[in-house]
Amino acid sequence: MKKAHIQNSIMLLVALLLSSAVCMAQQTESNKPDSLRDMRIRLQSYTFDPQKQMPVIDQRLLLKETPGETVYRLLQFKGPLTRKQMELLKSQYKLRLDNYIPNYTYLEKVSPAEVESLQKLSFFRWAGNYEPAYKISPEIGLRSEGDTLDMRTNEKLIVLHDDADFQLVRNTLDGMGIKILNVWDDQKLRIKRIKIELLDQSLIERIAQIPDVKWIEEFGQMNLRNQSASWIVQTNNLNSRTINDRGLRGENQIIGHIDGAIDLNHCFFQDPVNNAPNPNHRKIVAFHSSTGIPTAFDEHGTHTAGTVVGQDMISAGAISNQRRGEDGHAYRARLSHTVVDDITGSGTNASNLRAAFEDMYSDGARIYTNSWGDDGTTAYTTWCADIDQFTWDHEDVLVVFACTNGTLLKTPENAKNCLAVDQSGDTPNQNNSDGGNGPTSDGRRKPEITAPGIQILSADANTVANCGIRTMSGTSMATPAIAACGSIMRQYYIEGWYPSGTKQPHNSFEPSGALIKATLLNSTVDMTGTDDTGVALTGYPNNMEGWGRLLMENALFFQGDARNLIIWDVRHSNGLYTGLSNNYFVNIVSAVQPLKITLVWTEPPALASSATPGINDLDLVVTAPNGDVYRGNDFTNGQSTVNGAVPDNLNNVEMVLVNTPQIGQYTIQVIGTAVNTGNSGQGYALVATADTEDPPAPTGAQNTLVVRTGLSDISAGTSPSETTVMNLMTAAGNYISEVSYGTTTINPQYVETTLSQPSSFYYHPSRNVLIEMAQEVITNLVTANPNIFTQGTPATNDDIARMVILTNDPNFVGDWATTGPWPYDLPGGLTRRISVSVNSIHNDAEKRIEHALCHQFGLVDLYAYPNVVFAQPHVDDWDIMANVLNNVHPMAWSKERAVWMSTYDPNSILYIPRPAVGGSVNQTVHLDLLSSTSTANRKAAAIGLTPNAATLANEQVFYFLEARSNTGADKDSNVPESGVLLYYVNENIRQGEGPARIIDDVVSTPPLTDAALEVGDSQSPGGTGLTVTVQNGTGGAAYDVVISYAPPATDNDVNIARGDPSWTSPDIWVDSPKNGFDVESGRIPADRGDDPVVNEVNRIYFRIHNPGPGDAHDITVFVRVSEPYHTVGGKVDFNVDGGQKFYTLFAAGNDITDYVEWTPDN
Repeated sequence: MKKAHIQNSIMLLVALLLSSAVCMAQQTESNKPDSLRDMRIRLQSYTFDPQKQMPVIDQRLLLKETPGETVYRLLQFKGPLTRKQMELLKSQYKLRLDNYIPNYTYLEKVSPAEVESLQKLSFFRWAGNYEPAYKISPEIGLRSEGDTLDMRTNEKLIVLHDDADFQLVRNTLDGMGIKILNVWDDQKLRIKRIKIELLDQSLIERIAQIPDVKWIEEFGQMNLRNQSASWIVQTNNLNSRTINDRGLRGENQIIGHIDGAIDLNHCFFQDPVNNAPNPNHRKIVAFHSSTGIPTAFDEHGTHTAGTVVGQDMISAGAISNQRRGEDGHAYRARLSHTVVDDITGSGTNASNLRAAFEDMYSDGARIYTNSWGDDGTTAYTTWCADIDQFTWDHEDVLVVFACTNGTLLKTPENAKNCLAVDQSGDTPNQNNSDGGNGPTSDGRRKPEITAPGIQILSADANTVANCGIRTMSGTSMATPAIAACGSIMRQYYIEGWYPSGTKQPHNSFEPSGALIKATLLNSTVDMTGTDDTGVALTGYPNNMEGWGRLLMENALFFQGDARNLIIWDVRHSNGLYTGLSNNYFVNIVSAVQPLKITLVWTEPPALASSATPGINDLDLVVTAPNGDVYRGNDFTNGQSTVNGAVPDNLNNVEMVLVNTPQIGQYTIQVIGTAVNTGNSGQGYALVATADTEDPPAPTGAQNTLVVRTGLSDISAGTSPSETTVMNLMTAAGNYISEVSYGTTTINPQYVETTLSQPSSFYYHPSRNVLIEMAQEVITNLVTANPNIFTQGTPATNDDIARMVILTNDPNFVGDWATTGPWPYDLPGGLTRRISVSVNSIHNDAEKRIEHALCHQFGLVDLYAYPNVVFAQPHVDDWDIMANVLNNVHPMAWSKERAVWMSTYDPNSILYIPRPAVGGSVNQTVHLDLLSSTSTANRKAAAIGLTPNAATLANEQVFYFLEARSNTGADKDSNVPESGVLLYYVNENIRQGEGPARIIDDVVSTPPLTDAALEVGDSQSPGGTGLTVTVQNGTGGAAYDVVISYAPPATDNDVNIARGDPSWTSPDIWVDSPKNGFDVESGRIPADRGDDPVVNEVNRIYFRIHNPGPGDAHDITVFVRVSEPYHTVGGKVDFNVDGGQKFYTLFAAGNDITDYVEWTPDN
């Protein structure tokens, strides 16, 4: 289909989310009567209603203000601000509205004249000075030496306003004789802080009087929070790791890790090629330390790193899918490591927590594990604000923190946006809880989740053989397990497992951190054991286990599971404002599985001076088919309270759980009760799991709604004739029946509707034809007949599974169809993910409809999308998915995406796994023609390339063999020639970019018309150890194919170097025509990097490396450009294909420097 890249799908998803039902909330803070609102301003040091009674403050801690001076003041409004009010205050009054203090109060720098102007607003309430007394943490001087690890009680942190004169503050402190230990002045991150040693506590009052000072607190002190855990968090069935078994092991994920220095020489982390941390390192992409890499390593940091990503070099090598029991949960992921002493160290060694997160973010980290904290305070400190600011600025991250091992929750696990982890026991005590109990000091629910943390086996530092393991216990050990599982869930979404439950790269999208957190929490189970003192865990949720123990299989959906997954990932740019809400729908088909709905939103940071850090309040309300109402976090006896009346205004996680749901449609409402700070609105993630309607299966009877419709500006809006449409659908149905061997039949039902807009509206570049037309058509049909998709019966066998929209446009030749079930937010009126396509009745309509129907059954495009140029021919006329106008049979791999072959004959495909190192396969395969209905022989053979893969389902890269003939009376009569096809498949490559490539029999003639192997021909793809030889068929087979397969033991590590920052590379640069191209002008290609010249041909150079030890074969380099530079969902959208280059041989120890041509248009 003509959607150049999957990033477009993400953009379309966002566009559709904008069309979700938006309505006024029934009861929000914005329309609550004034008498019912809490108008107290809640600071850490003082709580007061300024119109009733101001706090009593010592004169020494009152602001010494000069008349008319512009100073920081508290501005209180009468309630939460609406979007219109926010826009007014920002545009006309120049307020920033980014420093919120409950309730309805903002810290702003304004003059008396500006206050006077604000007081004229009907929604303004009060203004007052930000007094020096408000700046001082009430915990100053109260921390005892026993509270800290290293007894540093004189170190204080001064936080300055963003516009502070940094040098003036330093000079003032110097004048007081105060020793400055460290300073942070980061303009980019808007961080201005000073760490001091304060021996004279009486100077606090003078420091608070400095106008540029925003807050003063005790400097945080660091406390560390100290084999079977992996199967417990995946399935809780002994040694069953079904998530890993499906190939979800952390591939291509980088996790941020702040802890003691990792033992780089340990076999869990060591890279035998180059053990210095670098972007290509096997395990450690970066090692951030102010003092360099130490010679003595830390046991705690090494152990937690092993838990999250560790894998010994042996199991990581030749048998790459194998794991040992002590390997990490995400043992194919990698780490960006920061030494914790750089954050929490004494004296001048400490750095900035937020800056450390930013450094690891630049390394590619999106999940962050932290097994440390400050056991000396329960306050919302600057560390908490750092966590919340970082996650607010970067919607795609999740920060995970261990709870204290003490009895009461501490800091910074009490940050709003971090995921706070407690520990459960290891088997057989996984239902027992241990660790710090909640709630937070302001009443929020922490901890939130648990994982095994008792006697956990992982890497041991500084061992003689550099491969030792040991057991350790604590929340420190549970936290990296949760972070690793979060990275696997991120991999699940990025690899396109949602919504089909199978890996589909075209469904890939970048999940928000809120979505990862919501998925983790939705997967939890209630723990029924005891705490560490033997007291029974009662109530759910509770302050010991939070939402319970992680069980990943509860949330992640895989094809065939009884429990389905539905998500909505709403970014801030499309988020809610005060008084608005969005409605979503879930249709329950069975009460066997519970209905669990999780709402998570990432909060803006609070001021450390706030008594309660909550800023924005969203509410989750779920309505059952019979009208029962459930409110988020209102629980009774372990599940949601029926018709509960108590909304939660504290937590940014809300849950509804119905253990035995009603059959029918549930309505989910997310309400913007109070959005006091937006970016621009308040985004959120919503995860629902239950037994919902499954997407239609690709086999069996397909009830297909065929919609005749006319565009208003074409033929006066007249719809195509019913006779024409019926004839086209009969032909298309016959084609599907033939290529599926009769396993799939189209049962058309014909309807007619009218499109309201001219063709220019639907075809506009800013819109998606498929989504726009489908939404309007579905709305029209449901309005006319509410039961049209269900036929008005409780039975599901008569439900509509497919929809084909046929227009009257003679100029329409687009390829618009869902690849499998509807992957976007469901249009209003649908509760099931049917598949949809849009075609015209003109321009070889029969073939185009057949191609589109194949899309609906899950087949992918094999032709090059616009702006994609294949380096060599790929499939051409051998598959209808490669040439829309040549309606031959799809290739065997294409067919099996719809399980047509295995449904018709479970033995139709022979799978040959890659032999173990030193092994070989010699086998003769008897092949029938692909188009034959005979089951006497195989129709195809799949030859695996993945070490240790046991089934074809575990393969992602492999070869296929099949036999084709153009001499029969079937659809394959149009294939170029008869013979055996050998082709390479890489399912990691998206449709339109060449996931399948035929190995040409006669390479000297570029087109693939002569690609088939004939009797006596052999083919040996370079570097594979594979040879296939075609012989005359025996036993009734069309051909016999002799397969000889002895793959080499050596490997290679082809790469392009990552630069610093990580989004740059010394191996990628532009050479513009200005002053001539480098090579033609006698310069080497890397002499300089130019700015591209618009509307002229430029060269994009790349340099790839093969350090060995083995040669590499059949390497394709893809070049993509973000033009103009932009992001979608927080991820760079590489929307323009710059071309491909293909190399049959890349020798070990060599580099290749090459280029593609690119003509930028803006």
